[in-house]
Amino acid sequence: MTAANLPAAPGPARPSPDGAFLGVVLLATALSRLPFIAGSYGSDPDAWRVAFVARRLWEQGAYDVSRFPGYPLHEIAAAPFVGLGGATLSNIFSLLLFLAALTVWHSLVRTHARSPRLLTAAFALTPLLWLASSTTLDYAGSLFFLLVSMHRSLADRPVQAGVAAGAMAGFRPSNVLLAVVPLLLLPRTAATPQRRALVLGTAAASAVASFLPVLLRYGATEWVTACLRQVGGVAEPASRHALMAAYRGVDSIGPAAALLLIAALASGWSGLRRQHAEGDRMVAAAGAGLALLLIGFFALPAERGYLVPGAPLLLLLVDRSRSRVWPATFAAALLLHGFVNFDMVRHSPEGGVPGLNIRRGMLLDELAKREAAARKRAYLSVADLPDSTVVLVGSGPPLWVENPAMQFEPDPFWLGFGDPLVEDFGDRAVRRIDRAGLRFLPVLSRDEAVLLRRRGFTLACTEDVTGYVRRAGGIDLDSLHVAVLPLPGR
Repeated sequence: MTAANLPAAPGPARPSPDGAFLGVVLLATALSRLPFIAGSYGSDPDAWRVAFVARRLWEQGAYDVSRFPGYPLHEIAAAPFVGLGGATLSNIFSLLLFLAALTVWHSLVRTHARSPRLLTAAFALTPLLWLASSTTLDYAGSLFFLLVSMHRSLADRPVQAGVAAGAMAGFRPSNVLLAVVPLLLLPRTAATPQRRALVLGTAAASAVASFLPVLLRYGATEWVTACLRQVGGVAEPASRHALMAAYRGVDSIGPAAALLLIAALASGWSGLRRQHAEGDRMVAAAGAGLALLLIGFFALPAERGYLVPGAPLLLLLVDRSRSRVWPATFAAALLLHGFVNFDMVRHSPEGGVPGLNIRRGMLLDELAKREAAARKRAYLSVADLPDSTVVLVGSGPPLWVENPAMQFEPDPFWLGFGDPLVEDFGDRAVRRIDRAGLRFLPVLSRDEAVLLRRRGFTLACTEDVTGYVRRAGGIDLDSLHVAVLPLPGR
């Protein structure tokens, strides 16, 4: 490959701000999120947990984490939006953070990418980021501060880059790994080691300051214990975890985009290596950031949302990998995944088997999940079920948060086990207000289910989680006489 064929290295800033183009993209982005804004905090139960603690903070002034290790900047910042406007306003808050991130991204790629307009549009329309910008979760805020830290580092502002990197971790602690990105983006001079130390120092101070509410609320010992218990509670066999991480990794961008990505990076690998050897800071930073993010993704519980901050890093590498054809084709495949998913697994309540499965894409699937959760919530809020029934529902918060028909069980020891059952699964026991003995739990172990049956409880589960109850709890529905509740509209 000749020097003329190499992807362009960062050059001088373009003279015009390209404001009209950015304005159109921002408007299109905001309009495209409208179907996701109202009525639901999202399909992820963690979004409902955030809503619960945010509303409690707003109304009572009491701070609790939505789940450990804590996401303090997001939980605290979301409180007035949840308190004043519920799901609609809190989702708008996420959208505003994303629009700010999109503005910073456009400024960055105008100077440091070959196809800035294409990358700006691709960033706005990537389905994974589309969802991150329209749900009450921390992804948009953490992404914004990652991009700010990159932007400030490229401008040789180490203190500003470090403060932004610490705030990034305050929104989502696992993203602390990405502090390597602004470190590697600093201009290389004789003073680079000292300026990197300045980034790390200010990032650490900013992150610690962000976590003060958590540490003051729980104390260091209780916080560490709770974090370890949560990680241990989601342990999976290594082989299954690796398979799930690989599947969810591909699902985050779609099989078509994954194949194009492999082709793009394989064909452009020599060029990327040469650019790295010639001092292209963006290649080094994006590559290192992606590598650490993927290591963390495989090591921790693998939800595809964990890969949100990898999207801009991936776009930068694809932009530099070969010709202009690759970014355009890759962006088109990303967008397609939002509407059509060429899945390689055939799913059922009992699990999945390999096989082509053409189904609705990520965006349409999110809307369907929200609608199904709303139907399930409405049904269980009024269903005529026997008293002293424990219903296994797979996930609790979307069922009872801001639901006047239900409340979480104030005494987590009501089942009589040695440890609070609700902590093991990161959910709360829930009861119907009109039925003193009717309660709901995410799942039970077989031993717990047997004990409840011996104590005279009736067991049931909703039809959408029968496979999960069997796998996660090891429960034989027939032998324990677990009734399966059909849901309306399924």
